[in-house]
Amino acid sequence: SPCDSLAETMIQNLEDIVRRLCAYGLEFKDCDGFTNSWCTLLPELELAYKTSVNASTNQTPAILEKGLNPK
Repeated sequence: SPCDSLAETMIQNLEDIVRRLCAYGLEFKDCDGFTNSWCTLLPELELAYKTSVNASTNQTPAILEKGLNPK
């Protein structure tokens, strides 16, 4: 179904982003100097993905899924 296809595409894209982050190490330091693991980034990565304009549709995934961008 179209919804399954959208979900699978999002999962593949997020997986690619996480794989690239892990290539640089499984931990990172935030602006306060605290060490965090990559999994703490998942909510921010999802938001960034859903609000990024897709080159082929010229829309964000959030607009295509729900008709509005999250804030």
